[in-house]
Amino acid sequence: MSADDMKLVQLVARRYRQLQGLRTAIDAAALLLLWSLLQIPETSRRAGPYLAALTGWAILAIWGDTRAAQFYRERFGRVVEEGRDDSRAARVLLIWLMIVMGGAIGFALPVLIVYAGGVAWRDRPYRTHWVLFVAAAVVLGASFVALDSPVQFNDWHRRFVWTAASLAALCGFLDHRLLMRAMRAGRSPVPDASLSATDCGGGE
Repeated sequence: MSADDMKLVQLVARRYRQLQGLRTAIDAAALLLLWSLLQIPETSRRAGPYLAALTGWAILAIWGDTRAAQFYRERFGRVVEEGRDDSRAARVLLIWLMIVMGGAIGFALPVLIVYAGGVAWRDRPYRTHWVLFVAAAVVLGASFVALDSPVQFNDWHRRFVWTAASLAALCGFLDHRLLMRAMRAGRSPVPDASLSATDCGGGE
């Protein structure tokens, strides 16, 4: 195993839960779907169907995350849980803020920059793809300052949600790819099970 592979395996040992990128991508998709449901005008919402849609969303989101978690458990086994793992909660909260905070959504931008920039710096050079969040937040932040009407804000809000959710999904897939690469690098060579007893010197 090369020194680079060893460092990658060590990163996974510290950030295993955070690198389960399929769960990040599912979070992004689920919250984007929720945002889309919240965009339905109240005058068009019929209590029964709308409640059914929200219930369906909740079931789908929970099922998707459960299936992703099961995938990692079946492929890599269970790991000892850390005392506290708030990385996923932080991601969910961050995207939730951009959905529900309305005019105060601008406060989510510096949080996004600090969080994504911190991840990229802390886990460099392996997770530098999180810098994409920083770049997007800076660009969106500059355009946010120039907003001067509700119509412009609604358009900006829509672009912000789609951009952030898309980048979250992309970073999730890249984290997943990184995890798969690390697990391959850290896997010990397995003897060829096809060898017979004679091949192993156990027969004459």
